[in-house]
Amino acid sequence: MSADYQLGSTIYIPFTTRAFATGIPTALVSGVVDIYEDATATPIVTNVLGLTVSLGTQPGFNMVEVVTVATSGFELGKNYTLLLDAGTVDSVSVVSEVIGQFSLDKSAAAEDLANVTDGLGVLKAETAAIVADTGTDGVVLAPDAITAAKIADNAIATEHIATGAISADSLATDTITAAKIEANAIGATELATDAIGDAQIATGAIASTAFAAGAIDAAAIAANAITSSEFADGTITAAKFAAGAIDAAAIATDAIDADALAADAVNEIARAIGVQTNTALSDIEFFMSLSSDHVSPATGLTVTGERSIDAAAFTGVSGTITEVSDGIYQFDADAADLNGSLITFRFSSGTADDTFLTIKTVT
Repeated sequence: MSADYQLGSTIYIPFTTRAFATGIPTALVSGVVDIYEDATATPIVTNVLGLTVSLGTQPGFNMVEVVTVATSGFELGKNYTLLLDAGTVDSVSVVSEVIGQFSLDKSAAAEDLANVTDGLGVLKAETAAIVADTGTDGVVLAPDAITAAKIADNAIATEHIATGAISADSLATDTITAAKIEANAIGATELATDAIGDAQIATGAIASTAFAAGAIDAAAIAANAITSSEFADGTITAAKFAAGAIDAAAIATDAIDADALAADAVNEIARAIGVQTNTALSDIEFFMSLSSDHVSPATGLTVTGERSIDAAAFTGVSGTITEVSDGIYQFDADAADLNGSLITFRFSSGTADDTFLTIKTVT
């Protein structure tokens, strides 16, 4: 079976090898494929590299991949035959077996398109000439040949206009004004993603004087139209707001609630104010009382500190403990003392009650 392809195509030609005695599909051994052009006696391609034997582990199912590029000798309007130049099947030679055929741009349609005397080839050339000549005399359409009344509703939609076909350079000044656009004609659904970006807006094109009073309010902004992903890093800073621009009166009741906070907003706050995991922390103060009455401040002690990290056994702390006064002592924890999610400290001395302190860290 022969099929027609375009020059430059990658072609896959399957063929089956069978044992001569039984007719059962059998693996090709040491196969070599050559390609001949038309009736030439010498192959234009020898030992095709794209030969796969027993594809998918199926015995006798073979595939030849041919890349029909001109640099390999392939030409338009030619026929090609694939021939086994070497190989055996069940120990029997299969040399000179034809395994496939194809042609390049030789079908009736392809020949008609390539014909420069008549047929599609002439039509193609004449069409190209007409397109190239449409602006020669500057008058292609009579005045008012195309008016709004002659165009059916929705006849021109975005899918009928090529990307970049209409640009600022294509429109005369004031071609499109507010008066020419009906109310709500342009909404979010009419604009492609990223249709309006920094590159489409001239410097100073949008200023507060360009908006009527009340033109932009909460009702004019779709839900989730403005989110953090719409702002580049550093877009909103304190310097961008005039003094007093945002006060209690400018924020509607319940404008900021749990639903208005990103999922990790609370975690961000916790990380900002909480005790950091595996980070040194100084000035942790605790009280030691005398074991004799369990109330009176224990002063002048040598305090031993231990830690239990994430419910593990207590081990000695790495940080230092110093006395402040009146039974108050200060512990400066090293990073190793806080290397966990839940840390319990025990401070002890011979004449005082043990003091326990538990800290939950954040990452």
